[in-house]
Parts: sequence; structure tokens; C-alpha cells
Amino acid sequence: MARLNSLLFKVFAWFWSSIAITIVILLLISSVSFTDLVSKPLDSRKIRGIEKYALFIEKRFNSLPTSKQLQRLLHRSSRKRVLFLKGSTSEMSVLSGPVPESIDLNLLAEVDDLTPQYIFTENYHAIGPIKVKINNEVFHLYEVTPKRNPPLLIKFSLLPIWLKFTVPILVSLGLSFLFTRGIARPIRELRDAAEKVGKGELSSRVPNKYVGKDELGELSADFNSMAEQLEASMGVQRRLLADISHELRSPLTRLSLAVGLAKESNEERREGYLARIEKEAEQLDQMIGSVLMLSRLETKQQHLDLQEYVLSDVLIPVLQDAEFEAESLGKKINIEALPNLNIRVDRKIVSSAIENILRNGIRYAKSQITFEAKVEGNKVQLIIEDDGLGIPDHLLSKISEPFYRHSDARERNSGGAGLGLAIAKKAMTAHSGYLLLSNKPTGGLSVELVFNSLAEATQNTQSPKG
Repeated sequence: MARLNSLLFKVFAWFWSSIAITIVILLLISSVSFTDLVSKPLDSRKIRGIEKYALFIEKRFNSLPTSKQLQRLLHRSSRKRVLFLKGSTSEMSVLSGPVPESIDLNLLAEVDDLTPQYIFTENYHAIGPIKVKINNEVFHLYEVTPKRNPPLLIKFSLLPIWLKFTVPILVSLGLSFLFTRGIARPIRELRDAAEKVGKGELSSRVPNKYVGKDELGELSADFNSMAEQLEASMGVQRRLLADISHELRSPLTRLSLAVGLAKESNEERREGYLARIEKEAEQLDQMIGSVLMLSRLETKQQHLDLQEYVLSDVLIPVLQDAEFEAESLGKKINIEALPNLNIRVDRKIVSSAIENILRNGIRYAKSQITFEAKVEGNKVQLIIEDDGLGIPDHLLSKISEPFYRHSDARERNSGGAGLGLAIAKKAMTAHSGYLLLSNKPTGGLSVELVFNSLAEATQNTQSPKG
């Protein structure tokens, strides 16, 4: 069923409103404007009623009566009715009593059909004619009712022909104009906004007063949503370009410096500069790969290869690599037993997100990192905590932004580019999950990855080295 604010309902309502308004206007006009008369068939009950008067008159006279005799008889027989006996001449036509001057009984002469019927005029309606024969003289009897309100259809029939056509046309033209203008305005606004967006004005929107009221309003809302996403996407691209140009400046400077020193150094020292060049090139490659992944995730161009995996199969390779890296720095990862359950994810993207967070934890931990996976209802929670200094609370919402660093010098010295948490956050969003950051009461940062659905869980657990 169509909603009351839908375009379908509006078309339906406007159509029937035009008919209703036309009828009302015709009714108003019909009360002041009539043609001379209109008639319709008379039912048998009414015919029998007036035929009694006709028979009564015929039986009263054997010879042709005078007008006064006929009038007295009609007056006695009428009983509050106005009877009109129309003769062949006006002198032979009589009334049962006086009638208003506005009643023109000569109109009855215009009725060609002499079968009994209802006859409607502007100031009265009549029933008849019934033939009355007195001494071979033929009369026609009518029952006249002054100023009786005729039925609705009769009122319409009494209207002049030109008015019957003019009023509907004018009403439909007026309402059609208002209706089409109401439809054309949001379409015109939508077209103007589309043209502006096409010319690069990505902030252009359809005005709110045209949004969400009907199907056109929903289309305008969808257009505004599309324009917002396009503007946000282009903003992300511009910001990434600006951030990339800034981030590439330092490693490129170091590369140029290392190349220059390698050219001027002797054979023994040249090996060190070449190793430095190789290291900087690897960092650049990693940074560009991270930027490309982040860009695809932010613009939703990254295709997710969703498959069902055992959770431990996804986590164990990442955790083993992280353990090796932590041990090389004299740190330790404490891994709680992993639940044995199935989860539907893009393994490559999720593994990359977890790896980035683990490396951040290893980088800033004093000595220990804790990893825990648990199930709550239909959610899978992966919790990674370190025993470092943590992050000021007012910066927790910012550190997952691309290229953001709480301490620039510390981040660069540790080889990061400020993309790990940003990639992890976007990866979770792509999986309809989310990322939570908080500071531990005892010190250190806690990062929680929450997946909102899992495939099939059991109560078994598995060690990462299992």
C-alpha cells in the first residue's frame, strides 16, 4: 500500500481532488445558473398518484366547463399541491391557486415528450403531463412544486453546455499546473545539483526541503548521500596525497644523501651506505603498500575475499611471527588459549590488521604484550594489550587516523608511518566490525578488535603453538 507522502499517493490524490473540486464548483454554479429545463422518467407510483386527479376531473364534467369551474375543482382537489391544467389555449389553462411570478409555466410547452415525467426548471419542478379528456377537449395535467431543490445529477444536467466543459477544463488545468510545478521543482533542484557536482563542486546538495518527502525526495536524499561519499572520498584522496608527499620527503632525503655519500666514499664504507639505501627502499615499499591498502579500504574499492576459516588457523601464523619479533627485542607475548571456532573473514586483510597492532604493541611495550581471543554471544573479540606508557585519553580517537603520531620522533625512530591503526580500523569496518582503544588502569594501551558475527563455535581451545 502506498504511503501517504509517496508520489503514487499524490498522483492519486490530485486526480480525485480535481474531480471533487470540479463537482463542488459545478454545484455552486448550478445554484445560480440553469438552462430552461431538463426532464427524467417518472416512476410508476408518482404516475398513479397524479392519474387519480385526472380521473377525478374527467368524471366531474360531462360538458366543457368554464375556467372558473375548473379552477374551483382543482383548488378543492389539490390539498396543498399546485395543480396546473394546461389547455389548448392560454384561456383554457388554469391553476389550482396562485404561484410566485418567478414561475414561468410556459416552459412546460417546450416539452415535446408528453409521457409522464419529472420536469425540472430553475424555479420549480413539475410532474406530468397526464392527459385529461373533457367532452372531446384534451387537457394536460401537471403537479407543480415551487423552488424544490433538484437531485445532484439533475443540477448538473441543468447547467449550460459551455459551462459543463469549461469548469472541468479550468479546474484540471489549474490543479495540473500546481501538481506539475510541485514535481518539477525537486527535479530541477536535483538536476542543478548534479550539474554542479559534474563540474567539480562536490559540496553541492539538493536543499533539505526537497529531501525525503516522497520518491523524488528519497532520490534527492540518495543523491545527497552519494555526493557526500564522493566528496569524502575525494577528500581522503587529497589528504592521502598531501600526507604521502610529506611522509615520502624524509626517506627520499635520506636516500639521496646515502647515494651521494656512497658515490664519494671508499669501497669499505660504500657497503654500509648501500645497506642504508636498501633499508630505506624497503620502508618506502612498505609505506606505499600500506597507503594503497588504506586508500582502497577507505574508498571501499578493496574487494573482500570472504571465506570461512578456523580462527586459530588465521591467528597462529601471525602470532608466531610476532613472538619471534618480540623475542629479538627482549620482549614477550603472553597468548591466552584460543577458542576453536569458525569465522568468515578476508584472511589477508585481517591478518595484516592484527599484525600491525601487534607490531605497535611490541614497539611501545616495556617488556610484555598480552593477546586474548574470546567469544561473547555472537561476537568475537581479539584483545591486544601492552605494558607501555599508553596514550593520553584525549588522543585516543585520533591515533587511528592516517599518519597521526602521538610522538613523531619516537614513531619515526621505530620505523612507523602512522598507518597501522588506520588500516586496522578500516579493515574492521569493512568486516562490519569495529576497533576500540583504551588505556589500561595499570598502564599501557588496550586495542580490541570486535567481529559482529561468527560461523560456528565450540568450547574447545587451542594453543598458538598447538
